[in-house]
Amino acid sequence: MPPPVPPQAAQAAPGDGAVWSALAQAYLDLKEYLEALESAVRATELLPSEAVGFLRLGQAYFHQDEFDSAREAFERARSLAGGRAEAAKAAATWLRKTAAELEAGGASPAAAPAAAPAPAAAAAALPEMVPVLGKYRYQWYQAGNKVVVDVMARDKAPDQVKVECRATELQVTVLGGGGEVEFALPVQLWGAVRPGDVRVDVKKPKVEITMVKADMADWKALEREGTRAGEPPKPEGAKLYPYASKKVVDWDKLEGDLKAEEKDEKLEGEAALQKLFK
Repeated sequence: MPPPVPPQAAQAAPGDGAVWSALAQAYLDLKEYLEALESAVRATELLPSEAVGFLRLGQAYFHQDEFDSAREAFERARSLAGGRAEAAKAAATWLRKTAAELEAGGASPAAAPAAAPAPAAAAAALPEMVPVLGKYRYQWYQAGNKVVVDVMARDKAPDQVKVECRATELQVTVLGGGGEVEFALPVQLWGAVRPGDVRVDVKKPKVEITMVKADMADWKALEREGTRAGEPPKPEGAKLYPYASKKVVDWDKLEGDLKAEEKDEKLEGEAALQKLFK
């Protein structure tokens, strides 16, 4: 198991792809797959010719039932592996696993884009929405100039999903088979987005909403502070990081628990990473 890499590492070296790749592996080991995906996306953006980053990206997709995206990542990893037998073997193994899932019916149907909201005047606010949460889990991540919100509602038709967006507001509604509201999420966004560039993909395992930031600012959360819909207050003293989920991980304890294993395995590029913390 690779040594634990705390999120502070990415903050200390935001342009180091090896740091993001190591952080993605740490999240995979913790089964925090959304955070692993986010970190792996950053790693592949910074190190587009490294097979390891795409292997980790594929695993993050795989564990979220995004088998088509996982296959693309593993195929990229295999093509980049070159003469590195270990990376090529890992890519081939994961490709076989992904192919089995796709053959078993785990493939998402061709993404059926629901109608994205038309651009609206910045001054036009959305009508007030009462949150309806609990039936479906939702999560978010950012990659470059994009912010992605996933609502884990399976097997929905495009006409069961309604998304409205303004520069700093997002509203997502998911309907049941009888037209009843199963999920309603009003969000006052952390930053501004371009309403005309919103994309909604209704996939088998989830509904994916992709927004384009109005600038390249890094978002600390999906929602503006103090506006979270239906969420309990954060526990006092909790350490939260820009790319962390709602679940708080005690990184100091994790590092202590796994310190004895640090010498067992070191992935390429992580030896240099450790110098940051000496």
